[in-house]
Amino acid sequence: MTSPTNFRGATTQKTWAALRTVTTLASLALLVWFAWGVRHEVTGALKSYRHDFLILSILAGVVFTVVQAWIFALLVIRRTAPGPMRPMVAAFLLSQPSKYVPGKIWPVFVQAAILGPSARPMPITLANLQLFVISLLHLLALGLLCIDEFSLRGLVAALLIGPVGGAMVIALPVGAMVKRIAPRFAQRTAVEGDLAFGPHTLCNSAIGILVSMVANLLASSTLLLAIGAAVPHDDIAKLLAILYLSNILGALVVVVPAGIGIREAAAAALGAMLVPGIPASLIVTAAVMFRLWQIAVDVLCFALGWILNRQPDPPLA
Repeated sequence: MTSPTNFRGATTQKTWAALRTVTTLASLALLVWFAWGVRHEVTGALKSYRHDFLILSILAGVVFTVVQAWIFALLVIRRTAPGPMRPMVAAFLLSQPSKYVPGKIWPVFVQAAILGPSARPMPITLANLQLFVISLLHLLALGLLCIDEFSLRGLVAALLIGPVGGAMVIALPVGAMVKRIAPRFAQRTAVEGDLAFGPHTLCNSAIGILVSMVANLLASSTLLLAIGAAVPHDDIAKLLAILYLSNILGALVVVVPAGIGIREAAAAALGAMLVPGIPASLIVTAAVMFRLWQIAVDVLCFALGWILNRQPDPPLA
């Protein structure tokens, strides 16, 4: 006989599974609807794109993701025994396609499976949570920089929010905080303390975040330039701000994989509020092109991760 507690737990799991399925299908339908509405603009952009800018944009996107993988490896090593970073970078890159699966938790399972039995899920989970916060700060910094059209004030704010704020997130003793706030949970999930990061490591982390921001800005701007005449050069900064801020909204909707549909809808809404002079069709076209660009970058990062994962470990001294 099933106990009431087990019955309620099973019902809750089924409810959440149904909610994820419905929201995923709804977001996919929203994305298809947006893409269908600007199909002629997207087709025209694909026909007239500039190969040189597109290749540069994708390569910059790969650099951005690799730097994120390095930060992820740094955060995992902080809560585990020191070891080579290559397997962790490879695991992060190989997990990129799994973010399109509903639930947003699948990259953690993929990373743990690739790293093997010695990898505990909790350090990987905490590393992903910290990296998620760093990514939000990263996008907010770039969004504010582009809204202010690259002024000195916007640059200072971007540096304080992105590299400095990101380094502060990396320095947070999250493991110790979890053990203090929820000791029973920490004991059940084997949460351990955090290795101390010295000033040199934190400085390198801030530089890494700055490099990722530059790579992201380069990738985004060159992608808009690759579209060609579809995007007026005077509107590039405003379009970038809309796309960065809509990425934040898409990331915060945790039940939708990779913010599919939500990000494009948020871009259209933000465009109408912030820059009503830019046609909605242009904003949605740019958002759809960014979605295609992200898929291409994720595929290349998966291939790079597969190559790195096949490399033999260095012999022990």
